[in-house]
Amino acid sequence: MEYGTPDYDFLEELRHNNAVFAAFKTHRQQNEIHARLFDEDGKRKDFDHFRKDTAGIFQDYNVNWLRTEYDTAVRRARFAADFRSCRANKDLYPNLEWLPSVSATPREAHRAFYGQIRSLEDPFWDTNYPGNLWNCKCGIRSTDKPVNATGDAAPVPAAPGLDKNPATSGEVFTGSHPYIKGASKEAEKAVEKFVGPAVYTINGIKQIPVLGGTDMKINKIVADVENEIRMNKSHETGMVIGKNGKILVDKRGESFRVKFTDGECDLMKDAVVTHNHPRGWGYGDRDLGRMGNSFSMDDLSLAVYNDVAEIRAVTPNYTFSLKRPEKGWGVDIKKLISDYSKEDRKLKNEFGKRIQKGTLTVTQANATHYHILAKKDMQEIRLGIYERKNTLVFLIHCCSCLILAHFVMGVLPLKQSVGNTVGICRTVIIIFYEMLTTAAWGTIDTKYLMPIVNHIMLVPVFIESLYHNVYSFSQRYDFYDRN
Repeated sequence: MEYGTPDYDFLEELRHNNAVFAAFKTHRQQNEIHARLFDEDGKRKDFDHFRKDTAGIFQDYNVNWLRTEYDTAVRRARFAADFRSCRANKDLYPNLEWLPSVSATPREAHRAFYGQIRSLEDPFWDTNYPGNLWNCKCGIRSTDKPVNATGDAAPVPAAPGLDKNPATSGEVFTGSHPYIKGASKEAEKAVEKFVGPAVYTINGIKQIPVLGGTDMKINKIVADVENEIRMNKSHETGMVIGKNGKILVDKRGESFRVKFTDGECDLMKDAVVTHNHPRGWGYGDRDLGRMGNSFSMDDLSLAVYNDVAEIRAVTPNYTFSLKRPEKGWGVDIKKLISDYSKEDRKLKNEFGKRIQKGTLTVTQANATHYHILAKKDMQEIRLGIYERKNTLVFLIHCCSCLILAHFVMGVLPLKQSVGNTVGICRTVIIIFYEMLTTAAWGTIDTKYLMPIVNHIMLVPVFIESLYHNVYSFSQRYDFYDRN
């Protein structure tokens, strides 16, 4: 299977989907095991008692259910491959026949479909197909025999987790499976971090993942849209795509801008907004200007004001992406515009001086100006509360380094230096505690504060330990005699 081909991409979709499913399953199993660690009184069980209480969990997850999941995954993957192969040859064999189950004891649910011949384009196959029930052993084959069944058939409700045709969705196990549907937000984040983004390629080129990158469907939809609109050389095209992959807005704009109506902007919340910047097509292949510009002030304002989940821009050779921080954009639109304007003036002034000195060309300045400007503005947005969170840790480090530097330079004796440092640390801890009770810190989640408190509390201990080690060393070897 050649890298970058549709079959390769589809195989990667199935592999990624299986990895996500396995990660959620592991998380669910770990939670159930952890729940058996303590008895009714909250006391930790001894190992033998714990092992006996969890034996059933291991039997279910790693033997009973694993076998069913393995068989189902193999059969659904084979069905998906067969279905796609049939579609590829639909000019010769335009129809599909449902084959009876090969099970020794076939269930009744699919018996009504045995021998039915339907067009490959029949919507019937979107919801009815071999493999939408656990351990289903029915099959399909392409045929040029005439259609003998049309219209709506009594659907067989798919089992949770098997409710999408894998040939069209790229999902062996869907999000309706209890492992996934019942998972917490923390579990979703852990799985996303562990599995990583799904990789989608066009002509062998990896595309930038959309949102968290775990949904191959929206990755593919956005990448295909961008591959098309980046070729628009005379105008911008703005697209709004929902998290479910549905295209909500498809709008052709003017040469270098797209205007959205209020109604179209209302659709942008939590969606993906992408558009093309055609200016780069006005430059040669080897010219820096070919890369085009990333995000303008209008782009950033659009994303923040309409609470867009991700804004993207494509140029002839580049794709730029900016995702909304986990806790939101966290910036007032007026402040964003004001900060952007200030940074714009500063950067233009800096670039002007460098051009005069001959360390930067006009072409280089034009090609990089808006990239640097957008990056600076977004760094401020992304840091947000983190800047306040890190301030006190930074202060502690500065105080410690200053006092110890005084010792090394001979300004203060070692013992006095250490004593002053410990005193400052303890004072700052008291100040920090008082700040926690003020409204200024009320917006910061305590999960960010406790690591800081722990960090600060360790500083006096570290300094005192450093004093005892260095002071005893100096006593033995007359190190830095200060008398």
